[in-house]
Amino acid sequence: MYYVVAVIILLAGAGLRLWNLTTLPTGLSDTELSHVNVVEDTIWQGSIRVFYERDMFTDSGREVIGQESLYHLVLSGVTIPFGLGTFGLRVFSVLLGMVTLAVIYTLGVRLFGYRVGIISMGVYAVLMYPILLSRLVIVETALPLMVASVMLALARAFPVYYRTRAESTNTTDYATMGVLVGLSFYLHQFSLFIVLMAMAFIAYMMILQRQVSTRRWSYIGFGMLMFFIIVMPYGLSTWRLPELAANTRIMGNYESITLSILESTLGLMWQGDSNVLYNLPNRPMMDIVSGLLLTIGLIFSIQQWRNPRFGLILIAIIFLGPPAIINDISPSFLAMSVVLPVIVLLVGIGAGQIIELVPNNIGHILKVSVAILIVGNLFWTADSLYNQWGNLDSAHQAYNGDIGEIALHFDQTADEIPVVICNPDWNRYRAVDMPYNQVDLVKLHMNRDAVLLREVDCSEGFVFVDAGRHQQVLIADPMEATALLPLVADWISLGTPIDNLANGMVINLQVQRELEDALGILTTTTPASYATEADVSELVPVAPPIRFGGNVTWLGYETDPFPEYPVGSVVPVGTYWRIEGLVPSDLVVFTHLLSDPLFPAAQTDTILIDPRQLRERDVYLHNASVPLQASIETGDYVVSVGVYQASSDERLPVFLDERSTRGNRIFLYQVSIDANDQFRN
Repeated sequence: MYYVVAVIILLAGAGLRLWNLTTLPTGLSDTELSHVNVVEDTIWQGSIRVFYERDMFTDSGREVIGQESLYHLVLSGVTIPFGLGTFGLRVFSVLLGMVTLAVIYTLGVRLFGYRVGIISMGVYAVLMYPILLSRLVIVETALPLMVASVMLALARAFPVYYRTRAESTNTTDYATMGVLVGLSFYLHQFSLFIVLMAMAFIAYMMILQRQVSTRRWSYIGFGMLMFFIIVMPYGLSTWRLPELAANTRIMGNYESITLSILESTLGLMWQGDSNVLYNLPNRPMMDIVSGLLLTIGLIFSIQQWRNPRFGLILIAIIFLGPPAIINDISPSFLAMSVVLPVIVLLVGIGAGQIIELVPNNIGHILKVSVAILIVGNLFWTADSLYNQWGNLDSAHQAYNGDIGEIALHFDQTADEIPVVICNPDWNRYRAVDMPYNQVDLVKLHMNRDAVLLREVDCSEGFVFVDAGRHQQVLIADPMEATALLPLVADWISLGTPIDNLANGMVINLQVQRELEDALGILTTTTPASYATEADVSELVPVAPPIRFGGNVTWLGYETDPFPEYPVGSVVPVGTYWRIEGLVPSDLVVFTHLLSDPLFPAAQTDTILIDPRQLRERDVYLHNASVPLQASIETGDYVVSVGVYQASSDERLPVFLDERSTRGNRIFLYQVSIDANDQFRN
């Protein structure tokens, strides 16, 4: 019966933790991003350390702190099969939360029987904060599991029931205890208190037993040996990097300990954490009845302090309570993560003891009442988490909800409606410690392959996907709208902003007919000529389109509104290109100003999009800004354009027909340059 109930509670806990996993919260907080940054920019680059540097955000601003590595190393492994995105990053936290449920049940059963194990697991399964914790990408997600696992290892290694065991079976238990206590050092700064708890319980058992067999001493020594082997790299790193070590991050404000104790205690059942990142502001962690059961469990444990089962709970409270209570802001649910297993075990002990002490007929009523209490907490949590907290504007902002909504929208629509992102930094390499920009964040939040996105520098160009049939355009930064190439801004103005998405910065664009009309006009108004090695002024008009190698076709150019330019200015040359198939991955468009056909007087070679993102039927608008240096002479110059492969500097040919070619560039029009006129900004 208890096994069936345990399975039902596990399924309910899984449902609560998986429900709307990728959208609640919608995005990742800055603190979560600092943890992801450790994985992406340090571990993925092959740097394996004991401590990493991580950003911490406080009321006073951003500061860099040390961070133990165990959580991040495991998270980096989990992201290999699942990838990044809100699902790939959070699934590890869900797994930790579910294993924590199972360990709390096992620990409760081992120490106090099935009834306490079921009640403790049930309470942990439905409390709001543990459920929210199982959705966050922060190291504190693993703290309850580590605490519960160490307590279970201690309970297995030592005779908490005063009964004789086959000592030959203790080797694995003591080895597990030593390894777990040692690994806890690599998880969190609060792990120092976990180690102190374990050492205190060992000393407690030695004093309580008075006479300890030689064999048990050898087992304890073996466990300590395993501990020291595991913890040795941590000790060496602490000695080498004291500024990153845990002792610099253990606790917060020591000035108001009494007030912190009072506020943290009340935070459990009266007025909880006010930080919207981890709680519905001021909502207590549990209801009044559960708080009373916790108090009864604590009182009974104090009365039974000589009993090792209750002694373990009391020692855990004594050593894990201070870091949970003494904080800059109390109550802090984040700090209380370290005592969550003890809290729910005390609730289970309180309820279990009441049921055990009353007559059987009343006991059955109390069992039903406890079940109703857990179910009631389930509905309370569901309303608080999914309805109230999930709709808070402050929570939306704290978890970068605008970015998360954009990523979610693209996840759902990018297969059917291609996405073009206006990103002037499309080709930047984000070095280690370089902050995420908005495009980085959108791609980080997405659960689909980022290959669905096309990034282009819209201050100098644009891409019309599938000849402008239907696409979405993201202007990543609202300030960037003023930096758009005027021609691009005119095209984007034909689209419709998608309501309630990033303040209208995602544009729904369908301009196939308008683009066809514009390109049709270019066939008669923007002639070019094939390259000549003689006088560049001898231009024989050729109407577009003109086909080049590499599956690109020139479609025309934007008429130059200023045919005369002073020295120091730039000459804008806007050209349209149609993609006919797979293009070279290192494709570059060159633009030259020629007075002599062999030597350009001014030039620029650019590409404004990753060529690998271009697909058949795409129309690529390229604007080249050719700078006029002071050395250029007065005269008329011909604008020449073409394409080449950067890896070989080999220009791609111009085709006359299917078999013959005509050079490797074309001439567009003439511009005049006045060297006596200096450009003034």
